[in-house]
Amino acid sequence: TRLTNNPPGDVDPAWSPGAIRIAFVSHRDRNGEIYVMNADGSGLTRLSDGPASYIDWSPDGRWLAFFAVIRELDYFTEVIGMLADLQTTEVEPIDPGEQLIDEYATSPPIFSPTDASLLAYGSRLFDLNTGQERSLPERAVSWSPDGQRLLLLECGSAPVSNAQVYDVQKGSSVLEFDISLRGIGAPCWAVMRGQTGWSPDSRFLASYD
Repeated sequence: TRLTNNPPGDVDPAWSPGAIRIAFVSHRDRNGEIYVMNADGSGLTRLSDGPASYIDWSPDGRWLAFFAVIRELDYFTEVIGMLADLQTTEVEPIDPGEQLIDEYATSPPIFSPTDASLLAYGSRLFDLNTGQERSLPERAVSWSPDGQRLLLLECGSAPVSNAQVYDVQKGSSVLEFDISLRGIGAPCWAVMRGQTGWSPDSRFLASYD
């Protein structure tokens, strides 16, 4: 079933939990803004005021987190993490005091798969209920399916980088390992996402070297 009819392109669809809505990037107005619609194509709403990318849903389907692209320079892109409330369609920065940051120097916001109040963003962990945040040892790449651990990555200039599995409740790392990042023209966290994967029970982490 065709849900949109936009010649410039609608890409990167992301289903909400429960398959009620679909968020996607559209080039219909400007250059890659984020829209959300109901699963049948109705209720189309634009959420970003300019280019955006890396959509992530909260597990309750209320929130969308993403990178808003402020400007693209010759060698990097300046971005800021944004949070959209689907109940009010209000969109605000995750950290109002944050400065623009190089896309290669951080990682995009990702919700805990089990707790809609926990949002990992770069090397910080936010509690949206309390407004508190805490620092992480390195930048967050992915959550374990049970929401208890984060895969973190130290992005350096060397081809081999240090990765670690971080226990969110204990506030400490439970495993460290080196990983070879193969990829040209992509942030290190994006390359690592393609090289690692959690088992459904969160017991194992698969990778290749």
